[in-house]
Amino acid sequence: MNRNKTSGILKQVERISSAAAKSGFDLSKLAPVKPDIEEVSDFLEISCEQTILLCCMIELNLQKTVSLYLLGKHLNCSSLTLINSFSEIEALEQKSYIVRLNKARGRKFTYTDFGYIVPFNVMESLRTSDKTKLRQTLQFNLPNFMGKVHELINSREERSMETAVLLDQIEFMVSNNLSDPFVEFINKNVELSINKCIVFALAYYRFRRETDYSIGSIVQIIFDDLSSQMEYEQHLFTGRNELFRKSIIMFQESQFMNEKDVVLTSKTLKLLYKDFPELYIKSETEDLLISAKTLKKKELYFDAKLRKQIDSITSILMNKNFSGYQKKLESRNLPKGITAIFHGKPGTGKTEMVYQIARKTKRDIMMVDLSQMRSKWFGESEKIVKKLFVDYRLLSDDMIVKPILFINEADGLFSRRMAFSNDSSAITQTVNLIQNIILQELETFSGILFATTNLTVNLDSAFERRFLFKVEFGSPLPEAGQMIWHSRLPELSDGQISILVSKYQLSGGEIENIVRKFIIDNILGSKSLDFKRLVEFCETEKPFGKNNRIGFANNL
Repeated sequence: MNRNKTSGILKQVERISSAAAKSGFDLSKLAPVKPDIEEVSDFLEISCEQTILLCCMIELNLQKTVSLYLLGKHLNCSSLTLINSFSEIEALEQKSYIVRLNKARGRKFTYTDFGYIVPFNVMESLRTSDKTKLRQTLQFNLPNFMGKVHELINSREERSMETAVLLDQIEFMVSNNLSDPFVEFINKNVELSINKCIVFALAYYRFRRETDYSIGSIVQIIFDDLSSQMEYEQHLFTGRNELFRKSIIMFQESQFMNEKDVVLTSKTLKLLYKDFPELYIKSETEDLLISAKTLKKKELYFDAKLRKQIDSITSILMNKNFSGYQKKLESRNLPKGITAIFHGKPGTGKTEMVYQIARKTKRDIMMVDLSQMRSKWFGESEKIVKKLFVDYRLLSDDMIVKPILFINEADGLFSRRMAFSNDSSAITQTVNLIQNIILQELETFSGILFATTNLTVNLDSAFERRFLFKVEFGSPLPEAGQMIWHSRLPELSDGQISILVSKYQLSGGEIENIVRKFIIDNILGSKSLDFKRLVEFCETEKPFGKNNRIGFANNL
């Protein structure tokens, strides 16, 4: 036994399999390797006949999944001979030395559907002559599961197993660990074994916080056939892979030019880190989210016509109404997205109104910072804008309540496009390209988008058509202005408010600025309400433009 342990039990397995290949499964012809059979049989605590079958399966399994036909061909015997010894094969299954994979789908199994693999721990036990590995559990916590998958991929990298065997081993690992929510989710939602392998590999590197890997290198390791590798990569890098369609992985901008990084989506990561929430690091996309729970209630006052438009939009975005609305539109082949543009002068409440709609409808906001889209590198801005909509779709798929995509102060994006000419600047061409990308995205947009702009006459007609709701925020009418002044400075009398409203055309934002300055002045001077001082602030609120006022200060 010591001699054979020194040379390794796998050497004995090799001799047994080689001898059995010439035997026709006639045990009497295996006398030359009888000592090897007995020692391996003793090590594994199985019969001699089971030992011979297992040794042959081990050698064949290094090339592919072992079918009864393949095993019979190796032994030079008919499949019927093996079926006659099927109880011995089942005994190996019961001891978990081999695992049966059933290929049939949607019908009853036959013997030709059976394929077998030898688990990784059995191979390791024979390689290291360590009997304890035979009793090694096949169920793992999630980090150790990822570690075992990584070991299998490393074995493939060392060319000690073929791609088909690796994928069968992955499926075997999955089947024994479906009690884990993440493994169960991947198994339920991912059809191809190679895609499961890719997801687990990405999850392993995420757990290890390793960044010095590429999806190309992972794929290269897994495949032993260049043609299959290239075909898979073609589907992967064009986004046609099922993992993209089901929002399990996504593209991320690479630090290297002309390369794409493939990473797990936030939806996948949240499930991956379900038991390790403290270790979860939010993605850049998630950091853009403003939670509806953090938005403070604020009363906004508008005239009846504008309030009716706002109430209508708010009502349709209530979750109970929104899903039904989308289903009805989809049944009629109509675009099912909600797109709204709020336009008007600065300070009229456009931005705050989006926040209040989000708060009431309990929808998070994905805020767009236009300054991040104006890349100094020509051509990068278009990529960033395209990625914006991709990221939003991924977030929407992640969340039960669809978030709002909010493009604030979008004046430059929605202005009229400029005609191309021979002397068009690179900036002009880039702006037009960005606008075309946004127009294309809005054409098929199925989410919720709000945009605000100070433009009133320069909006491109193509953008007008693509916004379902076009809401103008003008200066408040006298009735709304009175409510704003009263809410901000309740100590004002009705008469004083009437004077301010009739003499000054101020937006809600401008009134708020005046009130803030007035309060500061009162605090510093410890004064009671000084209406004349309040009027002075109204006079100076618009120093850069003409105040639409009628001289009245001298009449106070």
